[in-house]
Amino acid sequence: MNLNAGALVAVTTLNLTDRNMKWLYCLFTWSLLPWRLPRFKIGIATNVPQRIAQIEYELSHALGRPVIVRRAAAFPIIGAGWLERRLHWVFDSLRAKMPKHAGKTEWFGIRNIGGVAILVWLSRQYGFEITPWHVLIVFFLPLPVDGFIVICVAAFLHYAVFCGVAWAFCMILITALNI
Repeated sequence: MNLNAGALVAVTTLNLTDRNMKWLYCLFTWSLLPWRLPRFKIGIATNVPQRIAQIEYELSHALGRPVIVRRAAAFPIIGAGWLERRLHWVFDSLRAKMPKHAGKTEWFGIRNIGGVAILVWLSRQYGFEITPWHVLIVFFLPLPVDGFIVICVAAFLHYAVFCGVAWAFCMILITALNI
């Protein structure tokens, strides 16, 4: 095999726009109001905007009215399927019933318990006063604060491990070659 051809294959397989790259995403919708509380969804897709359109179409068809789905966060992740299963396990107690569509078991109710915990920690860390009203506002905020935080932390840890392994590999290679 030509050495340049191998490098070209390596570069094209690491391209973030490659069809095989999986994105871990967190979506949410308010369109279920007033009958249901807002929901968020954690999933994986190769094309997140296309997946959002598919979910909107399926939910709109199931409910008989327009449904709007918004993206809270999306990150390209290697091994996104494994991470998605772990995040579903973390949020299993918040699982929400949804109309029949593809991915209906991946929706969770918005309960911003992690957001409240971060608010309390920040207030104690930086000494500002919080009232029960602040806690209630963050808890009932119709945005998936917990889903957003967990997706961002998972992506950060994934990238940190990936970069750490790459750095260690480079250091071993440099040591082995005596550069």
